[in-house]
Amino acid sequence: MVTFVNERMVNSVRRVEDASAIVFCGQRDWQTLDRWQKINVVLKAKQYYETIRAIAAARSTTGSAEASQPTTQASLAHLPSLTARQERRARVSQVELRGRWA
Repeated sequence: MVTFVNERMVNSVRRVEDASAIVFCGQRDWQTLDRWQKINVVLKAKQYYETIRAIAAARSTTGSAEASQPTTQASLAHLPSLTARQERRARVSQVELRGRWA
């Protein structure tokens, strides 16, 4: 579990401050830790993993209806679409664009 969380954490964080130092150092020095330290590392890894999963779940539930329904999104691939930058610069949302072309 610690190795899995550490690998995912190292590959996904944008800033060093976002990573858990205890998980990183604990996984690196696993062979030299005593039982108490290993327990603490595992608990921190579990806490980090659950926090990231909760953030991802919150993003998916607060996202648009299109993001929460990938099967519908795949079937709408032929409709006009904008990148996020185009949407910002044109000041036209994806919903407005599809409404115009509907």
